[in-house]
Formats: sequence, structure tokens, C-alpha cells
Amino acid sequence: MQIKHHNGDLFPYQQSFAKWLVEEETINEETLVDYQKILKNFFFDLEQISLLFARNKQITQVSAEDIALYFQNIRDTYSHSRFNKIHTVITRYYKFLIIHRINVPPFPWTVKTEQIRRNFDLPHYDWEEFSQLAQTIDIKEPTSETNEWINLIAKVIFILFSKGFTISQIASSEIKELLDQINLNPQEKRNIDKACAINSDYLVCKKNGQPYGKTQILIFLNELLKVFGLKEKKGRLTEDARVAYIVKENLRPRDIAYLYELKAHGQIIERLMNYAQNRTQMEETPVPNS
Repeated sequence: MQIKHHNGDLFPYQQSFAKWLVEEETINEETLVDYQKILKNFFFDLEQISLLFARNKQITQVSAEDIALYFQNIRDTYSHSRFNKIHTVITRYYKFLIIHRINVPPFPWTVKTEQIRRNFDLPHYDWEEFSQLAQTIDIKEPTSETNEWINLIAKVIFILFSKGFTISQIASSEIKELLDQINLNPQEKRNIDKACAINSDYLVCKKNGQPYGKTQILIFLNELLKVFGLKEKKGRLTEDARVAYIVKENLRPRDIAYLYELKAHGQIIERLMNYAQNRTQMEETPVPNS
């Protein structure tokens, strides 16, 4: 099989890679769509990490250091299971490139390939209270229109994060389609509506409608998390917020799968339901008199 660039490729060798996956790796259509979505996000992030790649879009210009930085961001942002999934997809992509003699760094030596063992302990924070407080806080004194917009966007990011959405979901255009499914308090709704007033496909965007990248979104989020003495690392806060929202709204497995873009009846849904059940039992257990 000779690989080449095709018109309409969303990332280097997209169509050739898809054909290779189907013919050589025999993956199904659902998995193929998931792989391409992960790789599309991977190359979007690489454009922010590597100025050289952003300029010429050549995969051979991506260095081992670029990929190591990318995975450091992934490790610090997402859950362990999500890190492993992304790592598997990109490993396969680089295997495809190397097999077809594309001059790229040998991916297995770029980052650690061992699977990360998951820490099942969650911190159990009151994310509803955190979000209410976050709506009253500014990252900086709003001395200009720009700072006012940044403070609004930071609060919108925190609202979504407190409901259990990942940085990737917050950065996507699809988040607008889920707003009707989220239960918001009046102040949260006002800030969400202000952000929606901008003519953009994205909710989290600049005033000109251009989307913020995931790295910048994480910076805004951590500025507000710092107020509460927290920092998102390895997806623990995301998962804790997600479980808290599931308990508060009494979400069913199919609701969870739709809201958080998860595979129905998969291991993640099962884990979230177990967490939610345990948290509900803890909240219903009366505190003994001292």
C-alpha cells in the first residue's frame, strides 16, 4: 500500500491511515471514527505546541520533544483511562507512519508506554458550592473590556468543569448542543447566555469568535481552581465533579453516556455509577451524635 496526501485530509495521511486500519488492523467503523477524532484533536494541539508544524503542516517536522510535551499535558489534564486510550491511538498512527517509511521520530521511545495504574480515591468536593463562589471571583481586576471577557470565559469554563465536562468537551463546538441538558443556577445561566451571545460555533471563544485551545482553557480553569487551593491533575477533579453532578441530578447510565460522550454500558459508565452509588450512601448515612 502506497500512502499519500489526499484532498480533504483533516490531518496528515488521514484517508490512507483509515484504509490501513480497516484493511490491516481490521477495526470497525465506530472505532475508526473515534480514532480519527482523537487524531484530529492531537494535531490541533500540536499546532499550538510547535510553530514549525503550525506553519507547514508536515508530520516530519514534529519532534520527539513536541510529542513529549503533548503527552505531559494529556497526563496532567485527563483521567488515566483517557490517557491510555489517546496513547494507544497515537502509537498506532506512528506505527503506520514508520511502516510506510515516513521519517518521523520512533514514537515508542518518545514517551513512557506503560499503562498508568488508576487511583480510585476521589476527593469528594462540593462542586455546586465551588461554582457559585467562582461566579463572584475575577482572575484579574477587570480594568478593560478584554479582561472582562476573560473573566466571563473563565467562569463559563468553571461552570462546565463543575458539571463534569472534560477540557476536550469544553473546547469543542459540540458543547453548545448540550447546554439544554445541563441544570444551571440563575447566575451560571446568565454567564452562559453572555458567552452564547457571541456569533461563534464555539461557546468558549475569544470575542472575535475564534476558539480557545485546550492549553489556554486549562490555564483559565487553574486560575480559578487556585482560589480553592486545587489544581486539576490526571483527571481526578474532573471525575469527582462528574460523580457529584451524577448524584445531584440522579442521572441514569444512558444520560451519562450522552452527556459525557461515553460508550454505553462500558467500564467507565460502570465505574461512575459505582462511585455515585457509594457517594449517595455516604450522604444518606446519618452522622452519629458526639
